[in-house]
Amino acid sequence: MILDNFVNTLCEKYNFACFNSQIADLGQEAYTLICDDLNLRYFEASGKFHLTAKIVELPDDEREQTELLQRYLKMALTYIKRYPVAIAIEGSELIAFYQLSVRNIEYGQFESVVEEFLNAVAFFQQSESDEVEISRPAMMIHP
Repeated sequence: MILDNFVNTLCEKYNFACFNSQIADLGQEAYTLICDDLNLRYFEASGKFHLTAKIVELPDDEREQTELLQRYLKMALTYIKRYPVAIAIEGSELIAFYQLSVRNIEYGQFESVVEEFLNAVAFFQQSESDEVEISRPAMMIHP
């Protein structure tokens, strides 16, 4: 499996910890890669590599949860060109998600995607503690 080779090479090169697990719903093998404080999960399905990582635990209070989700959605749209990841709710967590076609992929491309994904997740996680300024478009006033 290509993913096995890519993940093993990545872990050896950067000295990341990695372990295998099963995705119960899919009966699919997955990998969890530990890089600093980030846990990335990789799996292959439908001819694509899927990468996911937790951004933040969602609050129990519905109003707080709505405010938090709106903040992250605005941030995701504002920075979509720099960090082209999707965000989604999985259980009680807000996660970052990215998928990459397996067809004709080379290791260098895989490594670049992982690096960009790590940077995106770190950015979103940092914004939880630091207020990230979300720019608003300038208001246009026509005479």
